Amino acid sequence: MIYTRDVDNIKTILSAPSSQSVLGSSRGANFKPVAGDGLFTADGKVWEHYRASARPYFTQARQASFIETLETLIQQRLRLLPVHNDGWTEPIDLQSFFLDLTLDASMENLFCQSYSPQLSGTEKGGHLPDRSAFAASLDAAASFVGDRTILGKMYWMKQSRDFYGHCKTIRRFIDHHINGVHDPCASPSQDEEDLKSSVPSNNQYHPTELRNRIQPLLFTGRNPSGGLLAIIFFFLQKDLSIYGKLRNEICATFGPNGNITLIKLATCQYLQFCILESLRLGNVVPAIMRSAEKDLVLPHGGGSDKQSPVLVPRGSTIIVCIQGLHLRKDLWGEDAASFVPERWHSRPWDWSFIPFSKGRR
Repeated sequence: MIYTRDVDNIKTILSAPSSQSVLGSSRGANFKPVAGDGLFTADGKVWEHYRASARPYFTQARQASFIETLETLIQQRLRLLPVHNDGWTEPIDLQSFFLDLTLDASMENLFCQSYSPQLSGTEKGGHLPDRSAFAASLDAAASFVGDRTILGKMYWMKQSRDFYGHCKTIRRFIDHHINGVHDPCASPSQDEEDLKSSVPSNNQYHPTELRNRIQPLLFTGRNPSGGLLAIIFFFLQKDLSIYGKLRNEICATFGPNGNITLIKLATCQYLQFCILESLRLGNVVPAIMRSAEKDLVLPHGGGSDKQSPVLVPRGSTIIVCIQGLHLRKDLWGEDAASFVPERWHSRPWDWSFIPFSKGRR
């Protein structure tokens, strides 16, 4: 197993064609029970198919509509917080708050269904499956898979009946929602037509095919997004001067009515800096694993000074250490471990910053 945080090595690994660098069979088999056959587990043509099928969710028009949806959900969740007579609420767990919020938002975006935060289980007549149980199973299964990832090709040595029970809960929850998409009696919306059109015609309404497409998008829409929001507030509460500067920019940009648009978001520069710096230090994705499909030569790592090329034999596992890369003082300065949004004023977004990987995947 090879670990690297060298910029040139990382560029070589993540830019390599699928014939040289892949996720690997052990990664796919480890993730499959919880993630299905989709973006998280596939390589080659299968991955290209699922990547293409995800593009309709990321159009500019879809993003503009999503902003309105997200604002509505935020206001709904804020109204659920008990408020004292002095106008303040009790302290809350922001990470749980954000994970619930991003799950609601992802479900509306993917399933084309409104999922109010008030409906957090089966208490509304049993029509909806238990959302809280789904979220708990999602967290438990993700944690279990993360532990198995450390074992590499020996991931199968760690087994648990509870894990497969959580995977079953996840599948049942998603299947419940995709049933409406392929119901021939339903009147499909444009979003539903977009979903169907990206599935091969011979499997157009097959629930497993739809689940394989949606499941990874639901996971990434909830966990990394909700985690990033929590990370941002973690750093902001540690330095109130940064918080005050960001708040002033947001108030000046959006005004008291909070009319949020994509254009206004793009002009909110200090907000972008805070997000980028949170991604750098928070490391939503701390490492990436790849498997050498063929013999691969990395630019650095060989010789007595570690600056000569090094051979990576076929079948070797390579770990790209994103967290280590983002803390290198020779790339980020002596204050590399400090939260400094201002560093992004003139810094290019190059291969020294890869919060969600880079390259062909």
